Amino acid sequence: FFFNDTATTEIYTEQIVGSVRCVQETDALSDSMEEDLLSIAIVKNGQFVLCGSSEGIIYIFKWDWFGDCKDRLLGHPQSIDCMVKVDENTVLTGAEDGFLRGVGIQPNKILKVLGKHADEDENFPVQSVAVSRCKRFAATTSHDYSIKFYDIAQFVDQRSSY
Repeated sequence: FFFNDTATTEIYTEQIVGSVRCVQETDALSDSMEEDLLSIAIVKNGQFVLCGSSEGIIYIFKWDWFGDCKDRLLGHPQSIDCMVKVDENTVLTGAEDGFLRGVGIQPNKILKVLGKHADEDENFPVQSVAVSRCKRFAATTSHDYSIKFYDIAQFVDQRSSY
């Protein structure tokens, strides 16, 4: 997947020849969105593509139809700068407001604020987020030159009971 400067999502077929990666052709292209698309995750066993936007909206595309988005998830007050899949029904989002959120997919809703990348005096936007292989911990980075770690075990355990 690649984001281009016209706020669309493109899917490319790639071929690796030796150590050179050759982009062959565009397989699909979404309609142009009215805001920048900043983050992406594939969920529901490859059936849906989630794209976080500069306006705090998660656009939900169906894999076989990238024309217009199938659904939208509202609730983030600022841009969604990063996103990582926890399981087929859950992603974590990092946003410009500094919060790490757990988000459920179908039903689409923000489930819980899991942490905040901040110090005592100011908030820092979450620039990247990762989940450990055991899915018990998450980590975020920001402009404060630090990595923050979060225990997400209880949240993951509650989600796996669904």
